[in-house]
Amino acid sequence: PGASVRPGDFQTTQIVVNDKMYLSTPYNRVVALDPATGAEHWVYDPETVEWGQPPNGTGFVHRGIAMWSGADERRVFLNSRWRLIAIDAATGEPIERFGDAGEVDMTEHLQWATNRLHFTQTSPPVVWEDLVIVGNGLWDGFVYERDPPGHILAFDVRTGALRWRFDLIPGDGEFGNETWEEGSWDRVGHTNAWAPLSVDVARGLVFAPVGTPSNDYYGGDRLGDNLFAESLVVLDARTGERVWHFQAVHHGLWDWDLPAQPTLFPLTVDGRSIDAVGCSTKMGVRVVFDRETGEPA
Repeated sequence: PGASVRPGDFQTTQIVVNDKMYLSTPYNRVVALDPATGAEHWVYDPETVEWGQPPNGTGFVHRGIAMWSGADERRVFLNSRWRLIAIDAATGEPIERFGDAGEVDMTEHLQWATNRLHFTQTSPPVVWEDLVIVGNGLWDGFVYERDPPGHILAFDVRTGALRWRFDLIPGDGEFGNETWEEGSWDRVGHTNAWAPLSVDVARGLVFAPVGTPSNDYYGGDRLGDNLFAESLVVLDARTGERVWHFQAVHHGLWDWDLPAQPTLFPLTVDGRSIDAVGCSTKMGVRVVFDRETGEPA
């Protein structure tokens, strides 16, 4: 890497399948190792550093990859800056029939035209059935009209075709649009899910912790409650439709986004068993809900 590029913390979560361990590095390489010895099976380098430092304020970081297993193959999915890349888990080579020669440009599926160099990823995708589902890691420092928007995007694991998109700033006619007053929904960016997503595989529910709009510390240009900023948003994995949400902060002004992956766990309350979801906040409070209904647990 050039002198202008620096790594951040090494934060990856490994995946182990049979005799291979898969992980990503801060510079967005994917490595397959022998988990017993640490010997390399293969390394895939997306050569992301050639575009310079990512705009996330923390240096190059990447928290992991996702894996899909089909009848006769496994695919590793790497979301590196604006690219979603499908890699053959056996060889470490890009899968040519996915997207364009193995990758999808996620900025082609956003709410408005976006400078690719201003779009980035820090947390891994999640896989549910034949979908790979992605948030994004937009830097809070950008403040200009129609800066990069926050979405949840779902792509076909085989072809790379977009299957659905959920707008974390609701567009015209969408639920919550009225909480962005004076048309601010059409000019304000961010409001992105930068922390890892979680999936209830059996129910087909995606749990997304959502960050702040721009500007983090000034709300005069985005009056209203600003859904779905600083919220836990629960989506139907099949369609991308909202199931329920909880907004922790209305019209946030203090960068109090939800900074951690939601936790799915069983809970007993007054003798009643609940399949719960818990989410940490920057306010030192942990909120817990029935994961199906959204009722506080």
